[in-house]
Amino acid sequence: MASRSSRIGSTILGFLTRSGALYQTARAYSEAALSGYGRDQELEADGLGARYLADAGYDPIAMLEVIRVLADQEEFAREVEGRSVSYHGLFASHPRNDRRLYEVIQAGAAEGVPPESTPSEGPFLTLLEGLPWGAPASDGVLVDRRYYHSGLGFVVDFPETWRVKDSPSALSATAPHGAASLITLELREESDKEDPLPTPEAMVVEVMETEIEGGRPFTVDELPAYLAVVKHEGEARRLIAVVQKGHRYFVFKGENTREGFDDAFLRAFSATVLSFRRMRQADLAEATTTRVQLHLATPEDSYESLAAALRLGPRGADRLRLLNGDYPRGQPRAGDWLKVIR
Repeated sequence: MASRSSRIGSTILGFLTRSGALYQTARAYSEAALSGYGRDQELEADGLGARYLADAGYDPIAMLEVIRVLADQEEFAREVEGRSVSYHGLFASHPRNDRRLYEVIQAGAAEGVPPESTPSEGPFLTLLEGLPWGAPASDGVLVDRRYYHSGLGFVVDFPETWRVKDSPSALSATAPHGAASLITLELREESDKEDPLPTPEAMVVEVMETEIEGGRPFTVDELPAYLAVVKHEGEARRLIAVVQKGHRYFVFKGENTREGFDDAFLRAFSATVLSFRRMRQADLAEATTTRVQLHLATPEDSYESLAAALRLGPRGADRLRLLNGDYPRGQPRAGDWLKVIR
């Protein structure tokens, strides 16, 4: 997601969200890095790609097809997102008509190990079955009421029947049936070079400058945490729980506008905070509900009909064309194995 990776820098992570702004920043970073390479470097990379294909036992000239797919994806991105292309400048001609590119790939292929036999497409396609598709958990994914974020390495559950919203500044959950209760989750970060780091209690009192009526330390998934009752005026009541994971502090805020905290709110807030845990390998599979699957094309199939049946939304047919190397105007042939998204 394109990668909206936390590697762009901790200063722009900031929030537990799939925000489009973070995605755009990450994409701009990667494109800026690519734009520093000229034609010679691009061709060198293509030659190496052909060599690696040969070493793996595949037809190295297929590198031309790889580049064609990249060019199609760039063209699709330009049409849909209005952004300029980066890789090879989208070629003035079809990759197979680029003589210099063809010569470089041939040279790279000659340096590789000749394959003993040509692998068939079937075994390769079976490896794609079940491949995750869509927003990566590294950027935060909400599945039902559970939120996964592999980039920050945590999982948290929100209360059943509560309405969960993912915004650029925080995650929030609102109680059902008009109840005046709200739980939010925000991220605060300290420099990982700071020594010592603030304790969770110090984060609440000193860094966040919060006046509290009382509080106590506790642990969540063996991580240090602190629960505080915030001083208030009028009917607004707030709890704050801070869980420390390295130099990151996950701040839960619970707000109940009734006089005093009712039992339903206290149970919901406690369960949410105590559900926080470090992400495990098994969570990655659970966080991805959309996957690549294989479909044997029938005479009645078209990319338009498949996209409609799979509810892929606007430009869904073109996305399937890209996935199957038929962009921009191709259609499936009966008997072909197609990659679809379910």
